[in-house]
Amino acid sequence: MIFPPDEIFTAAEAAAELNRSAKQVRRYLATGILGGNRRSGHWTTTALDIWRFKNIADEMLENWRRYCLELEERGAPKQFFENNGINAPGK
Repeated sequence: MIFPPDEIFTAAEAAAELNRSAKQVRRYLATGILGGNRRSGHWTTTALDIWRFKNIADEMLENWRRYCLELEERGAPKQFFENNGINAPGK
């Protein structure tokens, strides 16, 4: 499944994506090794931060752009792009 770069993950969800324990991911977040935010005592991160951690951000962003272009070519309504914060697919 493809995630948008701004998809938000909890520490537990990020742990599953990274094949690490939630405790280890919270350590990565606390030390800044993995980008994220702490609100109300709970850590969150984004798909883009996870991709950067895995050193695959460029490839995944390109995949996301291609995915958006395919949707546009298939006639996805403009509202889909607006609702998902996608400006000018393919750019």
